[in-house]
Amino acid sequence: MPGRDHCSLLLRDVPPWCAWYRYGMRPRYIGMQWRYHFGVCRSWSVMARADRAVENFRQGCNCSQAVLTAFAADYGMDETTAALVARGFGGGMGRTGGVCGAVSGAVMVIGLSTRAIEDAGEGKQRAYALVREFFRLFGERRPSIECRALLGYAIGDPEMYVLIKEQDLFETVCAGVIRDAAEVLEAIL
Repeated sequence: MPGRDHCSLLLRDVPPWCAWYRYGMRPRYIGMQWRYHFGVCRSWSVMARADRAVENFRQGCNCSQAVLTAFAADYGMDETTAALVARGFGGGMGRTGGVCGAVSGAVMVIGLSTRAIEDAGEGKQRAYALVREFFRLFGERRPSIECRALLGYAIGDPEMYVLIKEQDLFETVCAGVIRDAAEVLEAIL
């Protein structure tokens, strides 16, 4: 099937007489185009984005870049621009241990997802509601949105950074946080 995720069809590719809704498909705005999206493929799509985000992280992206680049193309942003925008958000924003970069990346994706709402006030309110829902669902999986609390160490302290590396917390903790952020994000968008 055509489409980036093999779970969608461009509306122009579907004859008008087809009753796609009966087969679990619904129109959805994906990659700057309206597409029919298979409802049955939704869980596959979640895993694909979550896996993509974790893979981005393992290939050298920071946590914020990993999440934003996994979703960017779906909202009209190329991965290079997404990586540049999210560059300073890793390690709890510049390795300060503040808000987790995966959470920051997810909030950026939420902002991108509301771009089609022309009324600025309405778009802002929709984004705020989605961010609150993201925090609620993310909070069911993780005890905090703060990098230092998730890792248990102050990432900006050079001695603590060495401990984080020695204990492989980037793989054992951060990769899981990135996966959770991507899965929650896909569930609410």
